[in-house]
Amino acid sequence: MAAYVGSAIILRDKILALGIKNGIAIGILVFFAIVVTKIGESIGRSLVERSKFIRKLILGKDYIEGSWVDLSIDHQNKLLRAVALVEIEYQNGSIAFGGQVFGCNGVPVGNFDSSVAGYKNNTLWYVYNREVVFENKEKATGRGELKFTRESHNPTSYYGSFFDTETELEISVEGARIQDKKTLKMLRKQEGKAQVVKEYSERFVNNHPAYRISEA
Repeated sequence: MAAYVGSAIILRDKILALGIKNGIAIGILVFFAIVVTKIGESIGRSLVERSKFIRKLILGKDYIEGSWVDLSIDHQNKLLRAVALVEIEYQNGSIAFGGQVFGCNGVPVGNFDSSVAGYKNNTLWYVYNREVVFENKEKATGRGELKFTRESHNPTSYYGSFFDTETELEISVEGARIQDKKTLKMLRKQEGKAQVVKEYSERFVNNHPAYRISEA
C-alpha cells in the first residue's frame, strides 16, 4: 500500500507541473492511475504464474524449474544410497521441490515434498516431508540446502545436503538437470523412470570407482 501512496504523490506532483490545478480533477486522475497500475500488476503477476517461458526470461541464470535427477551419497562409507527424480516448480508464487525416491536398482521406495522452500543467491533451502521405506524408517521430516552452479545460462547442476530427523543422518546430494528430450519422455512412465535411475546409478559408480551402489 505504501508503494501506491508514494506513486500517487509522485503522480500528483507531475500533474501539478502540467498546470492542472483543480483538486477534483487531480483526485480522479490519480485514482484512475492507481487502478490502472493495480490492473497492470495483476495481469503481470498472472502471466508470470502461468508462463514458464516468461519466468525463464525474467529469472535468467536463476531459473531452476524443471526435471532433475538427485543422487544421495554417503561419502563416509563411499556409497550411493538412493536416487530421486525431482521436479522443481513454481506454485502459488513460491518454489516447490519434491519427487519420487528410488533404490539404485530402479525400484521405487517412496516420495517427498517440500512443505516450505525458498531460493536466493543461487541457493535453494527447503523443509520436507517424506514417506520412504528405507532402512526400516518410513514417514519423517527433514531440511536441506542445495547450491546451484553459476553458468552463462540457467543452472544445470547442484550440490548440497539434507538432514533427516528420523535417521539422524546428514546426506550429501548431487543433482543434474534432465534436458535430453528422450530422457524426459521416459519420465512419463514408471518403467522409464526406473531405467533412468539405473542409468544414472551406473554412470555414477563408473565415474567414481571407489564407490559402490547400495543394495537396500
